[in-house]
Amino acid sequence: MTTTGTEPADGMREPPARPSRPRLSSGAIQRLDIALRVVPFADVAANTDLRDAVRDQVLHLRSQGQPPERVIIEMKRELAESLKRTSVAAAAAGTTFSGEEQGVRVVVDQVVRWSIETYYRGD
Repeated sequence: MTTTGTEPADGMREPPARPSRPRLSSGAIQRLDIALRVVPFADVAANTDLRDAVRDQVLHLRSQGQPPERVIIEMKRELAESLKRTSVAAAAAGTTFSGEEQGVRVVVDQVVRWSIETYYRGD
């Protein structure tokens, strides 16, 4: 049996490599954490610090050639991680957010909206 460069000697093909996660902007990640700690969930649409952090991260990912669906996935993933970090910090300080579950949905929806607007507007 003859083998090619893509098949091992046993004839089994290796699965395709998983795409690596895009590089995120550490400055925007820190700003996202700070914005989530400072402003109550109810005021998310008015949170210019959060909007600017989302904008910077989306433009950073777009500049790497990431498609819009990948940008949304990464923004949701980073938002979830940031919310965990923020919630842990709030719990350690003895602070709780009222209506947190509903508030998280509002934040996620707003971040997705801002991400789409920024990606296609490209400012």
